[in-house]
Amino acid sequence: MTELSFKIDVKDYDENWDNDTTIVGVFFDKKKNLVFGDRQVEATGFDKKELKKLAEYHDFKGEAGQLKLVSSPFSAVVADKKRKLYLLGLGDLSKASVSLMEQAGDKAWGSLKAVASKKASFILPLGLETTPGSYSQSDFFEAFLFGLTLKSYSFDTYKTKDKKDDEDKAEKLESLTFVGAEKKTLKAVASDVQSIVSGVFTTRDFCNEPPNELRPHLYAKAIKALFKGTNVKVTLLNEKKLKDLKANLFLSVGQASDSESHAVILEYKGKNTKSQKQPIAFVGKGVTFDTGGNNIKPSNGMGEMKMDMGGSAVVVGLMRALDARKANVHAVGIVGLVENMVAGNASRPSDVVKAMSGKTVEINNTDAEGRLVLADAMWHVQTKYKPSHMVDLATLTGAVIHALGGEYAAVFSNSDEMASSIVYAGEQANEPAWRMPLCEGYSESLKSDTADLSNIAKSGTGAGSATAASFLKEFVQEGVNWTHIDIAGTTMMKGKWAHVDKGATGYGVRILDRYVRNEFEK
Repeated sequence: MTELSFKIDVKDYDENWDNDTTIVGVFFDKKKNLVFGDRQVEATGFDKKELKKLAEYHDFKGEAGQLKLVSSPFSAVVADKKRKLYLLGLGDLSKASVSLMEQAGDKAWGSLKAVASKKASFILPLGLETTPGSYSQSDFFEAFLFGLTLKSYSFDTYKTKDKKDDEDKAEKLESLTFVGAEKKTLKAVASDVQSIVSGVFTTRDFCNEPPNELRPHLYAKAIKALFKGTNVKVTLLNEKKLKDLKANLFLSVGQASDSESHAVILEYKGKNTKSQKQPIAFVGKGVTFDTGGNNIKPSNGMGEMKMDMGGSAVVVGLMRALDARKANVHAVGIVGLVENMVAGNASRPSDVVKAMSGKTVEINNTDAEGRLVLADAMWHVQTKYKPSHMVDLATLTGAVIHALGGEYAAVFSNSDEMASSIVYAGEQANEPAWRMPLCEGYSESLKSDTADLSNIAKSGTGAGSATAASFLKEFVQEGVNWTHIDIAGTTMMKGKWAHVDKGATGYGVRILDRYVRNEFEK
């Protein structure tokens, strides 16, 4: 799994630190004046007047992403300073927000690459408490660090290269020290961010794997290996066990593949969870490659279907993050790993299959397969673990991309309170989500003349993402608070929140980690 390629440390303004490069983060105010905090300036070794003169000399305006070298051992301006000193623009202080602060961190990573430093220090800004959001320095640090670390990700497992090739200067960075006030608080923030980022990187890694290297049986083994030596209990359910559980919908999707379908159950229980009487469950769709089956997809864009296991990767990444930060929650994840292929024994349009719940389903479109996997997985986790709340995630429908693009995930829920909490968590975590409707009309459209349900709505219904969610709602047991999140757009498309140039975004880990913090770790 990809890990951060550099160490992160935190120092107080008046502490010494070892580096070859110092970067000072600088906002500007409404009057376009640069905002330097006294302690921030003192940490550079300059005085405020001197630093402002240097900024003026180098035409530094503080615009977001602007980077200026204002001194170095070889500088004609200031020849007696040992370290290279850079000013990094953070933008308009009056418009500071979580999103903008993350963008500042995103751009800072590009600056670090340009600097090519082995040991760099970043002096955190002051004055954010004066903004409309009344942000603390730790708020800024958290957002900035997310933007920077997430942007540092790269997936090059299958690229062959000369190891002497040093074109990627960012690989030289060994350590990054952040200098600010309230060291203890900032250290705790840094630890949490790194734990969550490890989960996001895990999600991205699995989504970016080529489909021949992540077939269902290989994926199951990889998940088991990932959690070896952790506090996450892993249970593998192979096809024999799934047959015993009567997971017929689940198994129907992968029956044409020569890679055995698997369900993987991940259970994590923090130390202080006595007040949590029932676990929260997370369910992920893991179609490792989706041809569409006999309702075969067009060849154009089919390669993207290696990411049709995005929901499962989020669940795995989330469980890794919860374990890494020692979250005080009892959580159970289940991922359904299948491959939807074309062969003589593949499911046919109009096949009727009995679900684990006992309901019969007419499969009128084999390319609406993810909901079949989820239906049985959801039923099993509810029956065995009795969760109070359940979230399922899936790259479920192309329709959601037409509705929301890559900027928002779609949220469907049987609970107003739960839906509102998840949307709010998305705002806090900078992974936006938008609630979409469920209604009886959508459920009515799923009636079949042959079986209890059809896996797709009647022709002309439209609302593809809502009818898919309505299908899943049929497999939610009484009393369970349930939310479905369609991440088809946010997994593959790059919203402003994504902090990645290519490949999977890893959307889902941060919003759900924040939801768990807010609602289950009070």
